[in-house]
Amino acid sequence: MKIIIILPFKELYNKHRAGAVSILVNSHLKYSRYKKSTVIFGSEINDPMNKNFFHPIKKARLFTNRSYIKSIESFIDNNVNTVVEIHNRPEYLIYLKKNFQIKNLSFFFHNDPTTLKSSKTPDQRNFIAENCDKIIFLSQWIKSQFIKDTNINDNPSLIVFILALRQLINFQ
Repeated sequence: MKIIIILPFKELYNKHRAGAVSILVNSHLKYSRYKKSTVIFGSEINDPMNKNFFHPIKKARLFTNRSYIKSIESFIDNNVNTVVEIHNRPEYLIYLKKNFQIKNLSFFFHNDPTTLKSSKTPDQRNFIAENCDKIIFLSQWIKSQFIKDTNINDNPSLIVFILALRQLINFQ
């Protein structure tokens, strides 16, 4: 299995100035059984947290979310065993779904979905729910904001991350 993790383009996967998303991804990767087949895409920085898994994306002259995700597209294949994990940028999901036949797509919401570009409206959140295999929320509140005013039913593909961690800890 190949896992492609896409960080927000302004996120720093840096040992000294890492953002919250980078810290979460890096700490989760330590315990992943798939870490050897995982690639983390992020903006080019000095001193990445983990050089073995990090693939820097060089900034173009006009570096936007669109140019950033287009730079990553050449690394994405439609292999059934590839999982694409997107963090906190719904517009990346929309672009990838329009341009690729990704079989396994996961999305992490770190912030209120009703304030993020491309997930503000109920229709946009319905699109996300219909096009992701898993949607992970960092809190129950973020999950309830995602479901609010939509026809999305709570189901096992909508996961609250902290609860999943608690289950793992209790399991051991």
